[in-house]
Amino acid sequence: MEKSALQEIINFQQQSVTDIFATAGSHREAVILSVADAHQWFDKLRKKLSSFKHIACNRGCGWCCRQKVSLTYAETFIIGWYVEEKITPGLVKDNIKLNVAQRWQNEDRLDSPARFATGIPCPFLDTGENLCLIHLVRPFSCRWYESLDELACKQPALQNSPKVNIPHDPRTQQLADAVEKGMLLGFKEQGLSNSNLIMTGALTTFWNDKNCFLKWRANQELFKDCQIATNTDHRG
Repeated sequence: MEKSALQEIINFQQQSVTDIFATAGSHREAVILSVADAHQWFDKLRKKLSSFKHIACNRGCGWCCRQKVSLTYAETFIIGWYVEEKITPGLVKDNIKLNVAQRWQNEDRLDSPARFATGIPCPFLDTGENLCLIHLVRPFSCRWYESLDELACKQPALQNSPKVNIPHDPRTQQLADAVEKGMLLGFKEQGLSNSNLIMTGALTTFWNDKNCFLKWRANQELFKDCQIATNTDHRG
């Protein structure tokens, strides 16, 4: 995509965050609304791409959901909030938290190819129906990861291969990166830092520390042991 078009997307999303913070009732509400707004706008933009009608992903496939997932600070908070407030009954919620912590202590300590080769699914994948329990608030790293060939996803997953190359439209990732960048620049204007984190580690920290959000606002060090270099680290 042209740089000018991507820059317009960045600027638009940055301004959107500014507008939301100006009207929201609290910083916590503003963060949740800003992430939801960015996710929804990306979903609308990607549907305009010519490749959208060729996407092979289907409800209940879940072949790619065997990998280490990355997210931002802000996405950690919206997923943590969603699990706490929207998932019922309590037993399901408790099991999710337990599975997230177990993945963090075990499989997600591996590098990405080794993690995929374990064949162990994401803790948010309902293995009964292969549906994502947090699909509505899934992070950008999952949203842009769309396959144009189901077999290319299925075979490595069935074989527990350490390497998976999924054919996708690179413009989808470019759009996601632009919307995410605009969102993060908007947060930066509000004094909120961000970096890429391993999802299971970040959420484990979030649920174990009730003052996590306040520490973020105060620019205190958070998520030190689950930071990663790039937002593509979760793809083998």
